[in-house]
Amino acid sequence: MSHANTPRNADPAALAQFDAEFGLQKADEATVLQERIEASEFGRRCRHEWAAQKRREKTEHVIGEVLQVTLAPGAGALAAWKTKGGFPVGALINGVVGTGAKALSLYQPENATLRVIGKAGKVLLHSQISITTHNHIEDKDQ
Repeated sequence: MSHANTPRNADPAALAQFDAEFGLQKADEATVLQERIEASEFGRRCRHEWAAQKRREKTEHVIGEVLQVTLAPGAGALAAWKTKGGFPVGALINGVVGTGAKALSLYQPENATLRVIGKAGKVLLHSQISITTHNHIEDKDQ
């Protein structure tokens, strides 16, 4: 059915009456309300995701700190391991593993487990450097 021959009324009063009767203004209000609801939901999801991310970061930090405290005395004990000929096997292991962990820590991988391993493992290198420095100072005093 064609409406080509239907006369069009562009009178402002008629248009206002049409809006009042058929709710075009209400449709605009409904659209705005829908957009506000969607924006509110998006904000809620973002807050939820940010809170979850903060919890993951906190857990990663705490685990890393605990591992560092645990590895420090382990590095000291490992540094004492020498072959019968006096070769410092433990010091070498501390240096190699610690250097690898340091490189991993500098790289900052996306994987949280690898980040924690890198941050905690570099304690082996730091501890070995301290032990070696201490030993050299003591050797010079004697």
